[in-house]
Amino acid sequence: MSMIKRIFVANRGEIARRIAVTARRLGIETAAIYDQATPPLYLAEAVDVLIPLRDAGPTDFLNMEKMIALAKAHGCNAIHPGYGFLSENTTFAQKVGDAGLIWIGPNPQAIDKMASKARARDIAVSSQVPCLPALEGLDIHKDPDAKAKLTQFAKTATFPLLVKAAYGGGGKGMRMVEKAEDLITAAERAASEAVNAFGNGLLIVEPYVTAPRHVEVQIIADKHGYVAAVGDRDCSVQRRHQKIIEESPAPDLTPDTRAAMAEAAVKLAKAVGYDSVGTIEFLVDWSPQFRNIPMQKFYFLEMNTRLQVEHPVTEEVHKIDLVEVQIVAASQGHVSKLPWKKSAEGHSVEVRVYAEDCAQNFLPAPGPIARFTPFHTKGVRWESGIDSVDVVTPKFDPMVAKLVATADSRPAALALMNRVLEGTVFHGPANNIEFLHAIMSKTPFVEGAVTTGFLKEQHQQIADTMTSRRSKCEKTLHSIIEHEASGRGSLFSGQASGLTNASASVEDATMRVFGKNADSPSDTANDKLVVYRAAPLTIDRSSVQHVDFIYQTSKDSQSLIRTSVRSTLEQTTISASMNGVTLSRMDERETTASGKSGHHSSELTSPVPGKVVAVKVKSGDHVEAGTVLFVLESMKMEFEVKAGQSGTIDAVRVQLKEQVGAGATLASWKQTSNS
Repeated sequence: MSMIKRIFVANRGEIARRIAVTARRLGIETAAIYDQATPPLYLAEAVDVLIPLRDAGPTDFLNMEKMIALAKAHGCNAIHPGYGFLSENTTFAQKVGDAGLIWIGPNPQAIDKMASKARARDIAVSSQVPCLPALEGLDIHKDPDAKAKLTQFAKTATFPLLVKAAYGGGGKGMRMVEKAEDLITAAERAASEAVNAFGNGLLIVEPYVTAPRHVEVQIIADKHGYVAAVGDRDCSVQRRHQKIIEESPAPDLTPDTRAAMAEAAVKLAKAVGYDSVGTIEFLVDWSPQFRNIPMQKFYFLEMNTRLQVEHPVTEEVHKIDLVEVQIVAASQGHVSKLPWKKSAEGHSVEVRVYAEDCAQNFLPAPGPIARFTPFHTKGVRWESGIDSVDVVTPKFDPMVAKLVATADSRPAALALMNRVLEGTVFHGPANNIEFLHAIMSKTPFVEGAVTTGFLKEQHQQIADTMTSRRSKCEKTLHSIIEHEASGRGSLFSGQASGLTNASASVEDATMRVFGKNADSPSDTANDKLVVYRAAPLTIDRSSVQHVDFIYQTSKDSQSLIRTSVRSTLEQTTISASMNGVTLSRMDERETTASGKSGHHSSELTSPVPGKVVAVKVKSGDHVEAGTVLFVLESMKMEFEVKAGQSGTIDAVRVQLKEQVGAGATLASWKQTSNS
């Protein structure tokens, strides 16, 4: 068996940490890149060798030669690609082997066979795995007959249709099309996004099942011919075709369906000579007439020849470490000898925590984090890619952490997840924690299986739940924030001045300030705000302070309030959270507040930081409301910037391929005279 001594993780963030945790348990060292001024604590505590690559971007992690050179320079004899970036790249896998290093992943031939969704479909069909009819390998940009082929296919197919990248995944390069006149434009946009994300613009077009579930089967295999299916997962709760909630086992599948999917997955893995950890993804038709039949309808989607983001839920219910499986398989070991539970024990749910604005169609929201305090208790697992004080960069995917809750049953796992989301503190850019909390509470998801259209269908109910929760906390949180902003006896002054029993008025509540080491407040009368801990932290130029309160509304009821203040040369941001609800106030310095772009209706501004990949307007053009004027690429996704009004463009302020910040002026409107 090949001996792995030190693994280079050709990836970043929580992915690198996840791999390092297993490697350390197995007595194997790891080396990983960090792209900040100083090593992040979450990596430093798990990784043995930290490699600085200041201001690294996606292109660095896609540079095969650089990754191999770094591995060799730091004494590594194996490379783990993680997930994303080069993890499913046949050439990289081959180059790692050619460089004399151990590739922790499937053999290059298996990756190549599954890299193209079109080729994967052909293999699935020949292996008698169910597939939908499709137009495969369409090159809309280079094939002069592509548009004609697309038009012809549309005549014989039933709308809606799904256009998706033949190479890649994660919802990138994917468009749902409801009418024929939008098909070519959607294909062109999907191909462009696919080129940016995967370097290949080939497409597949197929019927869009109107009530689909996304269910996948976990595969483990080794180089001795062993292949097994390790349960299934449901990943149907998605936005922009990207998963945000996953669970195992997949709810409401019949035993016959579950067994047939596992058999199909194993059959396909054997057909390509698979020898590592992988995932076979299926679409399950959840139309009412198919839900309760013994053999539910399912179709092959794709195979992911890597570790999946959602792998922890399988690990939790099947008692298996999938990173260990990868390492054993890469070391020529026998995966069949590893212990794991053949039947799922209990239920596990994972949510992905994103820095994104749910109220603005889930736009990425990079920015500084003043406080991240994950809630921990039995049955909870965090996979975090941020420190307690950090910054979310616009250069990478906006996912910052994964939270996994496992219990004896699905209702118990969802209840645990609710508790953890409510107790977790995220003071920083817009994020989806409150949104996830609302999903877990009063939606059809709580009752059982849902389709990939769930978020669109339940958008208003989720928004109403969030509004209701906020209404119960806003007055208290607003009072605390206003008190701190006014500068009247800072809530943070207790520790600095040594005060042990000072008090100040906050509207109709009384605040009592105690020293840092006080174990309990001495006054627990009604409507008291009690400070029991204050701790200053520093990051770069930012001074960050944290204070926790106990807010007692009655003799038998109390809530914990977490507060932070982040001050920079440009602004001060005050945040407070309670019962899963967070409010923030930002006060800009006078030197930077004036002239800020985006504050005038005469300007069209960028909703996200990113690169301008298309400029569809010029000075003097008259446009109608809803017209696409710019396309931006941010965090590996493309975003259309549309005209919010009808009018004439005065000037275009950006150029193609220019990097812009959130709020930057893209164009200005001509002003009409009121005379």
